[in-house]
Amino acid sequence: MNPSSKPKTASDWLDLEEACEAALSLSREVASHLDGGAGVGVYLPLLRRQLDLAEEVRSRIARLGGLGGGDAGRQNERRQRVIGHLVELLDLEQSNQTLLSRRGARISSGTRMGAAAIGA
Repeated sequence: MNPSSKPKTASDWLDLEEACEAALSLSREVASHLDGGAGVGVYLPLLRRQLDLAEEVRSRIARLGGLGGGDAGRQNERRQRVIGHLVELLDLEQSNQTLLSRRGARISSGTRMGAAAIGA
């Protein structure tokens, strides 16, 4: 059975929403450390964890068969919240990349979504 034909359950959406919330929380923590002038030894492990969370979010979206509509009621509310989380997460990621750039760190995409190679 392909993922898009599998019914999207409330649990699937909740798991995705929780993964997005964890990624947002970590992204805010990274921003706080970068704003505070933390050294690479502090934020590099966080960036690695962020990469893992980005992969988890991507994987959960794939399991759902994407974020397409067609859900009714509560699942549609969750879908809208997830989309909002993803938009906020993208904004935070852009901001964090800007902060890292200003500090002379280079971030390059790898083969996985959000893969980071940090060079300070």
